Amino acid sequence: MATVDTGSTNSSRMTLEQYNAVARAQLIKNSILKKQLIYSFTGNPATVNNILNISGQNVRMAGLLTRFIVDVTATFAALGGGATAETQIGRANLLSNIQFTDLQNNQRHNTSGLHLGLASTMKRHDPFGTAFTAGQSFTSKQIGARVPLSTATAPTVGVVGSARCVYEIPVSISNKDLTGAIFLGVYGAQLSLQLQINPNPAPNAGDSTFAVFYGATASSISSVTVNVYQEYYDQLPMNNGAYVLPPLDISTVYQLTYTNFTNFTSGQDYYIPYANYRKYLSQNFIYNNSGTDGGLSQDGSDISYIAQVAANFTNIFKVAPLEQKRVMREQMMTDLYDGLYLFKTYEKPIDTQNYGNMQLDINPITAGASSYAYVMSEFIAYQNQISQAPSLPANK
Repeated sequence: MATVDTGSTNSSRMTLEQYNAVARAQLIKNSILKKQLIYSFTGNPATVNNILNISGQNVRMAGLLTRFIVDVTATFAALGGGATAETQIGRANLLSNIQFTDLQNNQRHNTSGLHLGLASTMKRHDPFGTAFTAGQSFTSKQIGARVPLSTATAPTVGVVGSARCVYEIPVSISNKDLTGAIFLGVYGAQLSLQLQINPNPAPNAGDSTFAVFYGATASSISSVTVNVYQEYYDQLPMNNGAYVLPPLDISTVYQLTYTNFTNFTSGQDYYIPYANYRKYLSQNFIYNNSGTDGGLSQDGSDISYIAQVAANFTNIFKVAPLEQKRVMREQMMTDLYDGLYLFKTYEKPIDTQNYGNMQLDINPITAGASSYAYVMSEFIAYQNQISQAPSLPANK
């Protein structure tokens, strides 16, 4: 097993936080950031029950793991009649569930393709993968969005459709902020990445929120190609025969999870708890006031207010939906999906150890019997505290 320098011999000269920053900077400066294709699949997803498992010999057990990049290209069966069209979230729904489990068997991610895209977007302050059109540039031809990286063409009568999406599955917060990175120079342990191809990607009834296409006629994915790339730092720096690694970064878990909350009542506060022993980087949700197609409000008129409530019912904020939409536009430089609310706290994470019992409060105006809030959480936690913390709220 590889020897790791965690800075214990330097404790008399600098704090652990200082050593972590120095070790991180040294690692980024002196290591090589590698990207390797580790897994490919082409075929009908129904033959594998729409589940792809990447583990064991697929993953390169070397260096410091920072993220996976997954590109998905799907072919949709032609329609026998009627029509369908891309939904608002659309191609991001090609993957309906992503689960990532680390070497200590901690489930770090259990979420959707939508949530992955939102996390990548919030870090970059504009939609992940976006290309902006640049007119009157230094070239004689207009540039911008010329490469088909993210596309969707709905199937029609007798003609197949297609969709392509690229996902970033972060292990650390980024390739520069290594919080959550995993050192893979170990023996006898394995990590696991599971991808679920959307089993109902183009329905013709019910809720369209998590569909790729929606219309009068249903379709299905007849073939899919999935490529998985692994990014990691290799040729790590060494000190006295031991790898120099940032100790706080590699002992921290970075997680993306979701919970679906139901049973909303018009005019009544609905409290969504934050889990203890976590530092929240963002807490986000989509509110569907009917639970069916058409239940996402563009202007937020289905919600009275949204609040963040600390111990003793102290409001950290209490805002109308349109005010939060204004904040989101300022942060993302655009308007995102109907019914979506982002609460980004990267600069000052919500530390539930310091704030006490923290809750997100939604007070709906419109709440049908099947209304729900799909809550997407992004947080970090120290590995030795996860086992002490209560479990995350279950779907309810």
